Amino acid sequence: MTAESEPDIAAMTAEEMDEWIDAEEAKTPFTSFDLGTDEGRQALLHKYYRIGDTSLFEAVSHVWASLNEPKAAYCTVIGMAAGTGGTGKRGLMLALHKFLEEALAILNSIPSPRDYPSLDEWHSASMRTFEKDEEDLCVLLQQYATVLNGGMASQGPSPFQGVVLQGPWASAPGAGQDQLKE
Repeated sequence: MTAESEPDIAAMTAEEMDEWIDAEEAKTPFTSFDLGTDEGRQALLHKYYRIGDTSLFEAVSHVWASLNEPKAAYCTVIGMAAGTGGTGKRGLMLALHKFLEEALAILNSIPSPRDYPSLDEWHSASMRTFEKDEEDLCVLLQQYATVLNGGMASQGPSPFQGVVLQGPWASAPGAGQDQLKE
């Protein structure tokens, strides 16, 4: 296989295929993903998932560089949305780490061959579990792409919703004239 020719994928062993995929992924830097789009955020997360924690620094750096100011506040919101907490870059790092843990935990059980009358039926059922793994990963990628955009990871109630309470100060003379000093 030369650098100029297309690889013969059908003739590759599993090990050669893995090496080829890793080499192809290495050609696409994290900085090539436009994080202003849902597709770009999902692509960044998928690349991070494929490489693992060794690419955490590169992923955090690209997200940080792509954010508008105030970057630290946005990263804190990302950490809160992921349910990890953390402020600034640490919030972002914790959110990405949680994503990776959840992605790696996706593993639907392969059915027992005893439950199927033929090898073909068992094989089909087993392949459906791998398809389910991919579907679950796609759902997780979408959830965390939303988190990177400042949204919540789950569809549950947002912790940022609440009721504005009206206190006695709202009707006091001169209300609203005092400003908090930092």
